[in-house]
Amino acid sequence: MPAQKIAEAGNPPIRQGDRVELWFSLHLADGELVDSNRDQAVGRLVVGDGTLPKGMEKLLLGLVAGQRRRFEVLPEQGFGPHHQARVVQLPRASFAADLVLEEGLVVLCDGPGGARMPAVVRALSGESVKLDFNHPLAGHALLFDVEILAVEPGAVLASGH
Repeated sequence: MPAQKIAEAGNPPIRQGDRVELWFSLHLADGELVDSNRDQAVGRLVVGDGTLPKGMEKLLLGLVAGQRRRFEVLPEQGFGPHHQARVVQLPRASFAADLVLEEGLVVLCDGPGGARMPAVVRALSGESVKLDFNHPLAGHALLFDVEILAVEPGAVLASGH
């Protein structure tokens, strides 16, 4: 049945500001699973609240409860391109002496204005540490598999969204 016919039967399509319950899984283009809630609690979000990247939220618009879709998500729709300028070298002395640094470790660093920013340790060499401040999925094409369980129209968003 087309989405419009389902919506007319009392199953509203997802719009900005709606509260949505869903199952999802997120894979890299090669099929590697990177995130899923299918073996956990049902996912809940308000479309536009920033839970998902805006490009991924747009893919949900128009879907209705009961629909399952799989989308290819380009980096620009997902977590953005990988920016080499966000990869930096810091002296090992910048870190607590008791911190065991290893590749893949996520560390929190002081950013502009005192905000704490996560970074992934990419390499260790001598007295320097290469950190990547890009989102770990930046630059990756993704497969977003989503099943809409429920749609509650018109949830109120916090100001600024």
